Amino acid sequence: MLDYQIVTQLDLTQLRRQGICALDIEMASWRVPSKEWISLVQLAWRNEGDQIEVAVLDGKEETTRENLRPILGDPSISIVVHNATYDINKLQKHWGLLTASAFCTMSAARKAGEKKYSLQALASKFLSIELDKTEQSSSFSQRPLRPEQIAYAARDAACTLRLWEYQQTVGWRSSYQAKLSSAIPQATSETKISTPSAPAAMISAPLDVSSLAAAICDIIAFMPGKFSPERLVVNITNERSGYLGFVLDSKLGDIVPDEKEVLETLQQLEQSQEIRVEDRRYYRIKTKPKRDALSGSSGI
Repeated sequence: MLDYQIVTQLDLTQLRRQGICALDIEMASWRVPSKEWISLVQLAWRNEGDQIEVAVLDGKEETTRENLRPILGDPSISIVVHNATYDINKLQKHWGLLTASAFCTMSAARKAGEKKYSLQALASKFLSIELDKTEQSSSFSQRPLRPEQIAYAARDAACTLRLWEYQQTVGWRSSYQAKLSSAIPQATSETKISTPSAPAAMISAPLDVSSLAAAICDIIAFMPGKFSPERLVVNITNERSGYLGFVLDSKLGDIVPDEKEVLETLQQLEQSQEIRVEDRRYYRIKTKPKRDALSGSSGI
């Protein structure tokens, strides 16, 4: 059972005392990369009574970004994220936010040998928690958001915290690391969230979309007609085994794309006519052979 309560206040003193905070985000308009924006940010921690509290922050509120800055930049607060590469890079890309410390529960599961490492799969296997993902595909662009969307977002953050706690008991370790600028400001407010400025800095291991696209093309060319759109997304983001896993590992290393990133890449490959869907199965579209400019024969 997953017990938590949604709160409206962020207490920096309490977060420092606990030293750990789970983070999750919800993106809006993510199907069009040039129009995407951060709709929600969820933070989960345990209070003094050992209860999980979750703050669901509206990305449309101007204060949300600055309220997060001292939390993410405070080295005394470890941030836990499921698929840190995705969430942390989105926060940097859109808001210029940095994190001083991060633990990726997805990376830890994969490093431990788990073949299915989505939050839903791990929660079911190790926590006996069944996460309802119905709202995952709903629109987070609208306002007001429905109570079901808020509850879904809060549950994921609370579950990420619980998953981290389990991974600590069994000794799992995250291989995710963030490279930070030495100019990250230190938070100074003990009771209220301050709003210091921070220069942009590069965070390591962002997803290389061109490498993901190349991997997908190789996989489909090697196994034409094997994958439906849904099955391919699951295999790339969750299972990553066999030849598919070999190709992804060789091109992406330890980076695990998010479901949204895979869908975006698949759309781009379809639009550029690199792949096609036939009877709900993916096939590689072979490029036409080049013609020799002098002889008019096909080039080799």
